[in-house]
Order: sequence, then structure tokens, then C-alpha cells
Amino acid sequence: SHIAAESPMSAPSLAVPASHKASAPMRIAVVGAGVAGATFARQIKSLMGDNAQLSLFEMGRGPGGRAATRRDRNDTRMSIDHGAPVFDVNKSSKFYDVAEALVDEGYLQKASPWWRYHARTTDEVDVKLAFPSDGYEAYLGKPSMNAMCKGLLAGVDISTHFGTKVSKLSCANVNSTVKWNLKGAGATPADEPVDFGDFDYLVVTSLGFAHATRWRDIFGEEAPVVEAWRELSEKPPGTSEKVDSLLASVERVDAIPVISIFAQYSADAAASWLTKAEFETLRFAPHGGALNKIFGGGYQRAGGGGEVTSWTNEPRIVDGIVVRRRENGDVTLACHASEEYSRSSFGVYGTGSTASRLGAGTKAG
Repeated sequence: SHIAAESPMSAPSLAVPASHKASAPMRIAVVGAGVAGATFARQIKSLMGDNAQLSLFEMGRGPGGRAATRRDRNDTRMSIDHGAPVFDVNKSSKFYDVAEALVDEGYLQKASPWWRYHARTTDEVDVKLAFPSDGYEAYLGKPSMNAMCKGLLAGVDISTHFGTKVSKLSCANVNSTVKWNLKGAGATPADEPVDFGDFDYLVVTSLGFAHATRWRDIFGEEAPVVEAWRELSEKPPGTSEKVDSLLASVERVDAIPVISIFAQYSADAAASWLTKAEFETLRFAPHGGALNKIFGGGYQRAGGGGEVTSWTNEPRIVDGIVVRRRENGDVTLACHASEEYSRSSFGVYGTGSTASRLGAGTKAG
């Protein structure tokens, strides 16, 4: 049999079958605690109950993935959504019922019409966020975006391993089926590897874990799924071509790197540049008066040469910003760098980031 995770956010997923005894629960390892991994865990436990024993592995400090929220460990008031600021669901899809249940449970809220987009070509022109027709519903996490994945996992009987990098994956051909063994690094590269045991099924919802190029660029080593499959000398009949095709599909997926900076303001502090009182989230493009307002008519030159009187963004560094009003009235700002600038700084991570903690890249201050 074959188990596959279908992501409502279209994230790539890869599931590889293995053997199990009918009299014992299936041991299922899920790599990645974003929307796809959390949805899979919720649904498979709903369908199988005690017949499935799930373990969820995630490099981040908690669930979220692309629906992530950044917090400051020194200031508990700070909470900034730096992934997807909103998402929409087709009302005819199966996930619509899940989203509505999360609204009832207090993990999601429906987005109001007061989303604003400031067009690149025209200063201070507001248009409604262009979601599709009435057949879609827009949602925000409550109180922040990562509440979505927390809600998906709430009440699910599952073993979670956050802050954990699965650094070694091996598989064995047992009676023409595959058994998977996972070993993981702890919170820092100096921690001793942990053997998480053998699993009947491996479900991969984290792209990098099976993406040879991306994993190598970040960690300087072969992607665990790619390495494990290559080292399996006797592959079960009929599986080699299928898995090779899946891995090739994953490898073809490209992504644009983004470097972000965050800030949070009290309502009073934001009042000087924020004029829309009714919004939940604003999106600004990198040109025009909107950014000039936020940066007080310009920004300080790096060399201390005084203020610039207009926002030129040349060379193009900023690709856009997202502003959100929190339930307590605070206003958060996430500023996203352009693709060109982000690629020029690829491999540089904040010292407290997940990638840096687990041994990737060049640390930044």
C-alpha cells in the first residue's frame, strides 16, 4: 500500500511505502511540521486512530513552515508573521471543512475586506486584495499565522520532535518491502545523534529533505532521502523507477531566496506613518509614497551621511513589505529583500535561526 500526503498549500510531498505487521500499529515518520505535515498527521490519525503511530520531525522550534511566526525570546510581546500573511481556500475543496473547523476552534479567523495592496506603478492607490471569486474564503491565523498548524495538531496523539534535524536516513529491503531508520541531530551540531528507531512509512513534506541541491547548498551534505535511496542496493521490485521519478520531480522545484527584517510598533508609534485604521494586513510594493511614509521620508545612509529625501530603492533591495495589526493594537512590519539582493547574500543566516543552530551557512550578527 501507499500513503501520500496532499498539501492544501501545494507543497511537494513524497511518501514511500514499507512493511508492517497487521497486528501492530503502523509506525509512520513525518518529516516537516508545516501545513502539509500537520494536515497529514491530523487526517491520518482521524482515519486510522490507534492503528497508526506517528512521529513528527521538524527543524524549527515549533510547527508552521510557510505559515510561520517569529517571536523574540527576550520580549514576549513581539510576534511577527514572516511567512504567508494570509491564505485562501476553495470552498469546494476538502480542506475548506478543516479550515472552518479551525475557525470554530479559535485557531483561524476569516480575513476582512480591509486588505490593501499599494500598486508598484501608482503611489497611494488602494485596491482590494485580488482573491478569486466568491468561491474562495480568506483566512488569518489567530492570534498569529502559526496557530494554523498548532490547531491542526491539537489533540492529535503524535510524538513531536521540534528543533530536530534528521541528519541520517537509512533503509533496508525486508521481504521486498522497505524499512526506514531515522537518526537525528539535537538542538546544536555538538549534540550526540539520536536513533529514533525504525518506521514502516516515511512521509516527506519538507522539500529540502529530498532536494539534493538545496540540502547540499545549506548543509554541505547529501540530502537524507537521496543518500538513503542511493545506498539501498536491493530495491523492492517496481519501486526504483517510481522513487527515482519522484526525486527527479522534487529536484526540478526551484525557489527564490528571501532575506527579511522585522519590526514591531505600538499603536501610538505607528500612528505617524500609518493612516488606515480599519485594516488587518497591508501590502506595499517597493516604490512610492507608502514606503516613504513608513521610513519617515527616507532612510539613514549606512555611512551616516544624513537622510535621503525620497525612496528610490536603487539598486533594488526591497521587494515589498507586509504590515499587520495585532489583536493588542501593536503593528508589525516584515520587510522582504529582492531576489537579487537575497541571492547575493545566500548562505548568511541570523545567529539564532534554525539553519544556523543546526550547522548551516555563515552566521550573521
